[in-house]
Amino acid sequence: MYVPASIVEEMRSLRVGGDKISIMELSGTSDNSWRRIRSGEPLRYSVAMRLI
Repeated sequence: MYVPASIVEEMRSLRVGGDKISIMELSGTSDNSWRRIRSGEPLRYSVAMRLI
């Protein structure tokens, strides 16, 4: 499942700093999942549903 571009952009704008801790605190998303989201790769359904 893919995360809509609008959600990816919102996540980028809400991030504080550039480290993996801030993305974990923001959305519970691991660094690996965040990399996949940014590059437009598919995610497991359960991961994508947490963000949507």
